[in-house]
Amino acid sequence: MQALMLAVLLSAGEAPVLSLAAPELTVVGLPAEQATYFTENLAQQLTLRGARTITTKEMSALIGLERQKQLLGCSAQGSSCIAELAGALGTDGVVIGDVGKLGSVMQVNLRVVSAEGKLLAIFSKEAANDDALREVFQAAAASLVRQTAKALSRVVPEAAVEAQVVTGSPVRRYFWVPAVVGAVVTGVGVGLLVDAGDKANQLKIDRFTGAQASDLRTGGQRNQTLGAAGIGIGVAAIAAGAAMYLFGDSGAPAVAVVPGPSGAMVSVSGVLP
Repeated sequence: MQALMLAVLLSAGEAPVLSLAAPELTVVGLPAEQATYFTENLAQQLTLRGARTITTKEMSALIGLERQKQLLGCSAQGSSCIAELAGALGTDGVVIGDVGKLGSVMQVNLRVVSAEGKLLAIFSKEAANDDALREVFQAAAASLVRQTAKALSRVVPEAAVEAQVVTGSPVRRYFWVPAVVGAVVTGVGVGLLVDAGDKANQLKIDRFTGAQASDLRTGGQRNQTLGAAGIGIGVAAIAAGAAMYLFGDSGAPAVAVVPGPSGAMVSVSGVLP
């Protein structure tokens, strides 16, 4: 009796797993063989985002190759065949779409249609290069799973809650700006330190009145502080420029400057492309 009650409680607490069919995507302006690669990549990402995904190969085993061809062959004429395909496979929806290339930019268009022919989710985004395209598929899978789960009043899988995507960030293009500014500020800082050293030598060699010596000492200390700060800021700016160049297409780098009694410490963190 206790075992039966436990089984009932477990089954009641389990949320139904979201299931999606992922037939082969259409490619425009790209080699036809890339359609299979894109479809497998998308199916893998959908699975990683918490959806049970039926691939093209699995479809033929479930409903037969000829029936699969019939349903997929008429999918371009409307949503009725897509809905019938979802019903035949017993899935919550079918993911369909295309990947097109115009010039150097690739466009990903995807949508999910239910067994009732209802649009459950839609996703569209550009990718500037192959690396960005992989990240777009990651974001697409998370977005489609989220939208579909919400449309069906399902619990959104934790793996699909968030997705970070970087598509052709222009950060790297302007890496030279902080680098040049940093070089100039560093040069000014070095000049101020040199001037502070000259003032210190004057105090040792020449004779001054008390007021003159005090002014000279104050100016030297001020230039020493400003010079050290200038060098620290300049080095940080140069490091930021280098980080923008290295990490500009792979996420934002973190640059930290920690001032100290004799200068500053610069910390740069990020992920290499």
